[in-house]
Amino acid sequence: VEITHSDLSASIWNNPGEIPNNGVDDDNNGYIDDVNGFDVADDDNDPNPDSPINSYDHGTHVAGIAGAQGNNRIGVSGVAWNTQLMVLDVFGGKPTYENSDLLDAIYYAVDNGAKVINMSQTAPK
Repeated sequence: VEITHSDLSASIWNNPGEIPNNGVDDDNNGYIDDVNGFDVADDDNDPNPDSPINSYDHGTHVAGIAGAQGNNRIGVSGVAWNTQLMVLDVFGGKPTYENSDLLDAIYYAVDNGAKVINMSQTAPK
């Protein structure tokens, strides 16, 4: 998901327990600087894809259907304007994921208040 996308940026989840870019796990959840989500596969705080294999296209499209801002004259309107989109990457730029990374991402989402989880994926390019 392109978390800086003009139609999505206001809907991206923000971890209230983290101070951005201080290199500390402020909320003691085991993830450092996980402000907008986490890249579980690469164990870093940048949930955006690292390679063309996992491009922004699919995740941004699906996130837009769910939570794109409405009435802003940009792009489309999502079905839930007031949602918070928590972005997690389990691929780490690879065409497949590890089951342990997928489970870690699910636990992360639930532990951080996610009520709905979408795990769609696109075919590797």
